[in-house]
Amino acid sequence: MQRKLLVVIALLCFVYSLCALSDYTNIMTISTELVKHIDLDEPIFLDIRAGEWTSLMENEIRTQLLAKDADIREQLPELHSPTSDSESVDIAQTKAILENYQTDTAFLYQISLDIEWRVIEHKKIFAYRIQRAPTYSFTIKKILLPENRLLALDTYKYSGNAPEALNSSEIRLKWFDPIIASLAIGSLIYLLWTIE
Repeated sequence: MQRKLLVVIALLCFVYSLCALSDYTNIMTISTELVKHIDLDEPIFLDIRAGEWTSLMENEIRTQLLAKDADIREQLPELHSPTSDSESVDIAQTKAILENYQTDTAFLYQISLDIEWRVIEHKKIFAYRIQRAPTYSFTIKKILLPENRLLALDTYKYSGNAPEALNSSEIRLKWFDPIIASLAIGSLIYLLWTIE
């Protein structure tokens, strides 16, 4: 009994580690694509909002930017953009904050995640199957500080896994399919019976 329980626990740990590895490879792929949208001309402030992926994605993006010798600055809580939900900071306050960083201008990159679901239907003559696949849509806003001017708005979409590996419903029959099938079989029997 204890061996069976140990085997089940080991199997669950293995499956969990595979799922975590899959998420990490997705984050690495997404981060690599997002870094391509970031200019390295000015000092950079990052504001990443990606749900449960925020900390991993922020670390991966920062690592990749540092490998490219980017000037990344830590963001203070007072530094907002006019597109955020909180109160906007005026230009004089933003200039004062940037002076603390010993720079006149900087770029604020806001990266936010939206998950969209694609529904894929596979229709056959007598059955159909529905599959749901997530599409991760990242919005990248490039904001020039201290003017808080939006310079660029880009999107990046990542589909991730193939739809066959995701949520799918079992094959279903439509309500009229048995009637059509019985009519077809009855017609064949009638034709075979009446043919001489």
